Amino acid sequence: MKSFGGFDHFSVVVIFLLILIVDLRISEGASDSSDIVLDESRPDIFYCPTTPHSNKDKKVLAALPMAKLCEYGGNNNRPHSTNSDCLNDADETALACDEKSRFQKRLRVRQSTENLINGISG
Repeated sequence: MKSFGGFDHFSVVVIFLLILIVDLRISEGASDSSDIVLDESRPDIFYCPTTPHSNKDKKVLAALPMAKLCEYGGNNNRPHSTNSDCLNDADETALACDEKSRFQKRLRVRQSTENLINGISG
């Protein structure tokens, strides 16, 4: 049986399928998270719609500081005396808070990996 970098063909196929499934679930989560958009090239901000949209291809998103995402702990706990940052309080859902947590963990792992690489080669 052929070997790919120490893995047999079956293992490579299984790993590929797992990555594909995770990627699809993340994509589904993004559409279910009420339009919260996170961009690794801009980890200090997130994007969300502030006005209703009728066409998914032409959404207008506002850039907001990351501190505003899940500012009140999720589960739509925003105090009634404050204004909503995003349409339908999308930034205060439990799913939005989970996405922020996963996003920040991913950034920390990437930074740690880069630090290790730079420390070894530098």
